[in-house]
Amino acid sequence: MSVRKGSRTKARIRAIDVLFEGDERCGTLTSGDLLRLLEERKQVTAAQTPLPAYAVEIVSGVAANLDSIDRAIATYSNRDWNRMPSVDRSILRVAVWEILFNEDVDGVVAITQAVGIADSLCAPDAPAFINAVLDKVQKSAGKLEGVYLDELDEEDEPDLEKSVSAFYEGEYLDE
Repeated sequence: MSVRKGSRTKARIRAIDVLFEGDERCGTLTSGDLLRLLEERKQVTAAQTPLPAYAVEIVSGVAANLDSIDRAIATYSNRDWNRMPSVDRSILRVAVWEILFNEDVDGVVAITQAVGIADSLCAPDAPAFINAVLDKVQKSAGKLEGVYLDELDEEDEPDLEKSVSAFYEGEYLDE
C-alpha cells in the first residue's frame, strides 16, 4: 500500500529536485545559478508537469537566502560541506528556509516533512542526521526571534536575515 502525499509534500520534493540539480550541475551553488535553473524548470514541455507554485516559492526563497541557509546548515551539521550528499543538502536547504523564512510553516512540520522525505530519498543514517541539524536550527531560530523581537518597537518589522547573521557572528550567543 502506498502512502498518499499531499500537495505541499509533492512541492517540497520538486523543489528538492531543482536544488539537487543545481548543486550537481554547479558544484558551488549560487543564488544566480539557482534562479537561472528555476526559470528553466518553469518552462513546461510536453514531458513535464509544471512546477507547483509552492515549489517555485521554496526555490525562490532559498535563492534569496542561500548564504544564511548554508551558514546555518554548516554551523549545525558538524560535517564537511563537500562530503555531505547533495540530496541531504537539498533537503536541509528546503527545511531551513521553511523554519527561518516562511512564517506559514511551523518548524515542527518542516522537520517532520524533511525527515519523511529523507527517509525515502537518502541513505539510512540521513533522516536522523537531518532531524538533528533541523532541531538545532529550530531551537536557535526561536532564540533569535525572542532576543531580536524584544528589541523592536511595535511599528518595526523583524529582519530575520539580520538576526541570523548577528547570531552567527556571535552577537546573541549565551555561551
